[in-house]
Amino acid sequence: MDNHRAAYRWTIEELDTSMRRHMRAKAKIIPLDDLLLAVALNDAEVAQGLSSVMLVTAVASIVYLLSSLRDGEDPHRISCLFILMLAVSWGVGMARSALALRRASREFSQSPGADQMVEWELSATEVKFYQRGLFYTAQSWKNFVKVVEAEDGFLLYTHERIFHWLPFRAFETTQAIDDVRAFAQASGVPFKKIGAVST
Repeated sequence: MDNHRAAYRWTIEELDTSMRRHMRAKAKIIPLDDLLLAVALNDAEVAQGLSSVMLVTAVASIVYLLSSLRDGEDPHRISCLFILMLAVSWGVGMARSALALRRASREFSQSPGADQMVEWELSATEVKFYQRGLFYTAQSWKNFVKVVEAEDGFLLYTHERIFHWLPFRAFETTQAIDDVRAFAQASGVPFKKIGAVST
């Protein structure tokens, strides 16, 4: 297998895609990417507040549903109220997600690496990546704690919550993608594949 090069422009869209893939990789169940994105953006206060709102809404809905059924109320009315409460909870999550993305966008635009090319060189033994004039990193595959393959790219983790995004479109050929997958798997680093879901 040959060494491979890859390059792409680091944009706010790439940041958003990488964060969503990261959150999906961490999810144990169906991802609540709105809530998880807040966690990923280190917005612990927002994430905790949102999870509390969702938990309280769910518990209150269940308690109300059970007490209403016991009191003999119309099940259709109860179902409508339950759906309304869940919709409000979902709406809060969507609004929070929009605010978190807006904040990330604002912070991203102030980053020196924003809208700059990220270049990669990958071989069976090491990974090199850099942004001209900003940073250069070369490390063995064994230095990654895990590699996750999503439907549109790789997440290479240097720590549990710190990763590098390498989209498939950065490669010139599909053979390069297959070789990089093989490099990662042969290195002994934990490798995980996650499926596609809508974002």
